[in-house]
Amino acid sequence: MSRTPTMPTDEIESLLGPRGSMVATSHNRPLWRKWLTAKGLPSAFACELSIEEAQDAYNAIGDTALNALKVRAANPAPQWQDATPAGYGPDANPAVPAQREAPQADVIPVSIPVSIPVSIPVSIPAANPVPALGNNPNTAAALQMLIASLTANNSLDENRVRAIMREELPNLVPVTRLEIVTPAGIKDCGSEPRHKLVPTLIQILSQKIPAALVGPAGSGKTTAAEQAAHALDIPFYIQGAVQGAHELLGFVDAHGRYQSTPFRQAFEHGGAICLDELDAGDAAGVLVLNSALANGHMPFPDQTEPVKRHPAFNVIACLNTYGTGADRTYVGRTQLDGATLDRFAFLAWGYDERLERAIVGASPEDSPAPRKLPASTMTADAWVNRVQALRSGAAKEKARVVISPRASLYGVRMIAAGMPQATIEDCLIWRGMDADLRRRIESAASL
Repeated sequence: MSRTPTMPTDEIESLLGPRGSMVATSHNRPLWRKWLTAKGLPSAFACELSIEEAQDAYNAIGDTALNALKVRAANPAPQWQDATPAGYGPDANPAVPAQREAPQADVIPVSIPVSIPVSIPVSIPAANPVPALGNNPNTAAALQMLIASLTANNSLDENRVRAIMREELPNLVPVTRLEIVTPAGIKDCGSEPRHKLVPTLIQILSQKIPAALVGPAGSGKTTAAEQAAHALDIPFYIQGAVQGAHELLGFVDAHGRYQSTPFRQAFEHGGAICLDELDAGDAAGVLVLNSALANGHMPFPDQTEPVKRHPAFNVIACLNTYGTGADRTYVGRTQLDGATLDRFAFLAWGYDERLERAIVGASPEDSPAPRKLPASTMTADAWVNRVQALRSGAAKEKARVVISPRASLYGVRMIAAGMPQATIEDCLIWRGMDADLRRRIESAASL
C-alpha cells in the first residue's frame, strides 16, 4: 500500500533539481524516496531501491524507467544479481533451461618458484566474462524496460519472457570477473571495472618480474597497479617521480633518526611499490633501483648490513614514454639509463575504451557521436561517444593534445551540473586550441 506523500511532487523536484541531470546520493536519499512515493511507488519498495535505480528513474525521458519500477513493484521478478561460476545455467534456476551460456576464457597456468609464499598465486587465469548485474544505471534501466515491455501484454507466456531475458542478458551486461587460482583454491576478485591488461600484469608480477606500464595520461596505469597488488594479497605503496636516491633509500636526519620510505617498506617487509611517473624523475636517482631489481639484497643508510629482499616484493613502474626522453607531447620526461630499463618487462598501456564507458556509466555499445546538444538532453552515452570520436580524430591529425578518459569522467559530472556542451568542451578538450586545428580534428572525427 502506497504511503500518502508528505510533500507535493513539484516541490520535491525543485529541491532535487531538473529531471535529466539529478545526481542521486545518500545525502538527498530522503528526497528522492519521497519523490518515488509521490509518483505512486510503495514506500517499502522505494526504500529498497539503489541510488543508481532512483537516479535513473528520475532522469529517464518519458518515465520509462519509473514505469518499469512500477511493474516490478506490482509483479516482483526473479533476481539475477548473483552469477554462478558457470554463468547462467540450469543450476541458477532449475525450472528454466539455459538458452545461452556466457563465453569463458581459458585459464592460463603460471608456475612460481617454491621460495614464494603460498599466498602468492600459482596460476593466474584470464579474466572470465560472466553475466552479472553491476551498478551501471544504463544496464539496470535497459533490463527494467525489457521486462516492462515483455510483460505489458498479458497474453505473453511467462516462460517465453524469461527465455528472452536469458538471451539478452549477456549483451546487456559486459562485466568480467577476475579469478586468481592458488593452492588453497580460487580467489574471486570481483567484477569491478578493470583495464583489459590487468590479468597480464598480474601474471608478470606473480613471477617476480618488475613491470613497466607505458601509456598516455589517464589510461589507468596507477589504478591498475593497485588492483594487481590487491589481487595478489600484498600491501600497496606508491612513490612519485624520484628526484634523488634518498627518496628510495631513506636518509638519516639531523637528529640521527632514520627516515624510511615506501620503497624500503615494500623491499624489506613485502608489497608492491608503484613508481609513478618514473620517466619524470632524475635518471641518476633512479639508478639505485638496479641493485634492488637484480639482487636479493640492498644497502640502506641506517645499517651496515644489506637488507634482504622480501619474497613478496614487487615493482610496478608507470611511464608516459619508454624512457627514451621527452617527445612532442610529454616534454617533461627524462631519458633513463639503459641498464635500468633492461630490468623491466614493458606493457603498452593504451586507453581501454570499454573500461572508460563502464566508469562513467555509459552503455557498452557505440552509437553515432552527436554534434551540438543542450546539456538537458546530453547523456553519458552521447558525451563519451563524442569524446572517443574526437580522440580518434586528434590521433589521425597527430595533434599534440591529450583527450583522456578524464574528459569523459569530468564531462559527465559537468553535464549533471547543467553546464552547456560548448563550455565543457572548452574546459576538457579544446583548452585554448586554435580554431584551424579544432576544425581539422572535428573533420577527422567525422563530426
